Amino acid sequence: MKLIIAEKEYMAQDIANYLSKKNHVLVENIGKYFIAGDFFITWARGHLLKYYEPQDYNKKYSKWNAKDLPIIPLSFEVKIITNKEKRGRSWVETENTFMTEQIACISDLISKSKEVYHAGDADREGQMVVDEILNFVNNDKPVSRLWLHGLSDSQIDKAFHNLTPNETKTPLFEAAKARAETDWLYGTNFSRAITMKFKEKGLTN
Repeated sequence: MKLIIAEKEYMAQDIANYLSKKNHVLVENIGKYFIAGDFFITWARGHLLKYYEPQDYNKKYSKWNAKDLPIIPLSFEVKIITNKEKRGRSWVETENTFMTEQIACISDLISKSKEVYHAGDADREGQMVVDEILNFVNNDKPVSRLWLHGLSDSQIDKAFHNLTPNETKTPLFEAAKARAETDWLYGTNFSRAITMKFKEKGLTN
């Protein structure tokens, strides 16, 4: 079997339909993925992972302190996206069932496949969405890039005939990762600094 990871469910459905028509096989809808002949086709629904919060690196960052700024991780770690619930005056992270189960599903399908097709959107963010999942689950199967410019049968067919090793898109992943890490650094440190300054001036509760 081969595994295709699309960025969104409707993309996975279109790819499955294409494979069904091309290979004269039925599409099986298993819930979190489709089967079309010797292909598993699943999806991510955008990012399934997010960067650690400051307190994930060190519990002391749970309390905002100007002396701790700037917070700069030695390396950026990711975790499965959670829900956030307000409990009293605090926000508490709770499990996002879809995210957790979809990561587990992708990991399981990889173990059952001999190779993987990366079918994220044809841009740097799409490259990152699937690459970060593959890294997170420690994929060791060969990965080909299915570079889709549309979801018509002819466009999907063209992409299958122009597969490239996923490594050729590594610069896109690195660019997306650099942007995301920069956003984290600015967002985390400036939001804390500004909020603490406003409190100091009595401009917020």
